[in-house]
Amino acid sequence: ETYLLQIRNHVYREEQSHHSEQERMKTEISDLTEELHQKEITIATIMEKAGLLERQLKMELEIKDKLLAKQQLLDFQYKVIKSENTHLKEMV
Repeated sequence: ETYLLQIRNHVYREEQSHHSEQERMKTEISDLTEELHQKEITIATIMEKAGLLERQLKMELEIKDKLLAKQQLLDFQYKVIKSENTHLKEMV
């Protein structure tokens, strides 16, 4: 009888221990799932910001290219006028 009681107590303690371990694992899984969710949100936010920065950079590059083309045109016009001016001075 006493032996049987000891076995029951042992089984009960093992079940309690097992149950505690299961609860601890559930909590850990829940925490890890939440952490993963937060990281996914962070990644999505970073990707969105990267997309915005990429579009902004593309616009800035287009503006730079337009300004460069305008500068080259102005340089060419200046050289033509300078050349005409030199030619006119020679004629006078």
